[in-house]
Amino acid sequence: KSHDDIFKIIQTHVEVRQEEDVSIVKDVRRWLDKKKKEGVIEFSYWKRYKKILLNSLPYDVVDTLDKSTDKIIDFSGDPQEKMDTRGLVMGEVQSGKTANYTGVICKAADLGYKVIIIVTTSNEKLRSQTQQRLNNEFVGYCGVKKISTINIPGFSSGAEKRPEFRTSILQDFGKAVKDTSSFNPNAVTEPFFF
Repeated sequence: KSHDDIFKIIQTHVEVRQEEDVSIVKDVRRWLDKKKKEGVIEFSYWKRYKKILLNSLPYDVVDTLDKSTDKIIDFSGDPQEKMDTRGLVMGEVQSGKTANYTGVICKAADLGYKVIIIVTTSNEKLRSQTQQRLNNEFVGYCGVKKISTINIPGFSSGAEKRPEFRTSILQDFGKAVKDTSSFNPNAVTEPFFF
């Protein structure tokens, strides 16, 4: 049996759930609900990611994640306005932090954030593991070398939105990548992802 088959068997015998998040905020100007009601946001990155999540998680878990990521984005500020916002998302081991920040990244890309930077760890093995997961769930490419890419199953070839990415499984952002990359967030329609 494949890894996916074993996972589905285990999932039928184990309850998978996600608790609602808790937020501590001060002086937050809410804006996301208004944008959503205007109906001008396509949410293509989020819809694609949600579809990936629903292949392995129950609907109520994905729905809780949807609400939690909406709150984080709402607290982060409207990218169309001047903002000075700081925040921190914390969670227990194996509590869904990567799924959560991947959802936040997808929604940020949909809403027009121009630069997305992931700060993980100095442990290269863990950084590479996080890069692989984000490649599969957000980028849609598996960048083995900084120029060479292959498509990820579930992503169409070229028809879908994809960020401008500047890191790969084998290479974090550094001087070599900087020297070979142009960076002008105003010159592209999709976000830069580091």
